[in-house]
Amino acid sequence: MNENLPAGTLAVVHPQTGEPLWLLPEGGLFDPASNSLFVADVHLGKAESFRRLGVPVPIAASSHGMVRLSALLARYRPARLVFLGDLIHDRMDAEHPMLAQLAQWRQEHADVSMLLVPGNHDRKGGALARDCGIDILPVGSTLGALQLLHEPDEISPAQASAPALALAGHLHPVIRLHGRGDTLRLRCFWWQPEVIVLPAFGEFTGGHAVRPAPNERIFLLADGAVREMPVRPRADIP
Repeated sequence: MNENLPAGTLAVVHPQTGEPLWLLPEGGLFDPASNSLFVADVHLGKAESFRRLGVPVPIAASSHGMVRLSALLARYRPARLVFLGDLIHDRMDAEHPMLAQLAQWRQEHADVSMLLVPGNHDRKGGALARDCGIDILPVGSTLGALQLLHEPDEISPAQASAPALALAGHLHPVIRLHGRGDTLRLRCFWWQPEVIVLPAFGEFTGGHAVRPAPNERIFLLADGAVREMPVRPRADIP
């Protein structure tokens, strides 16, 4: 299944449809059946928010995030880009330079449909994404056999029994690896029985260390590739 994929990409199978889903080393997910690209938790403007509080972080973090998104669009050429929440980190004045950058970036990719499933941070910003030319989708909307969420627990019992696998973000999942007195934190895709939680796409986002259950799957992002990690019983996980 992985023979003709872009380097570093890993294909998994949708459990209901049998169609492939591509897990991307950049942290996104591509669905060939709908020609759609999904990313979560870009958090544009987060670095700027911290700088206003006196925290010395790189000023170009948001613009670099848009550069990385442009590279994804060029590499996979989707018809549709879906943000699974928290595209914009916080409320901003209409004159904020990041909004002008986002609007310009949107115009540069006018041939790609862009949709946002609002996350908790997007709700602080009101209509900022829509004002920049990005359409809003209600939480729980479906695209083909995929249900679109921000928080994984937004899936209802009725939705969980429907023939749709959910995609979500919000948790910024990472795995901690231990060895010889050292600890490494790697971003990951966390595949629970009804939902795949995507890693945060934003670079300045932190991460939540997950402890997968035996019936869950973990796909690590490391060295420009996606690799599945064997899941041990929870009692054996530090």
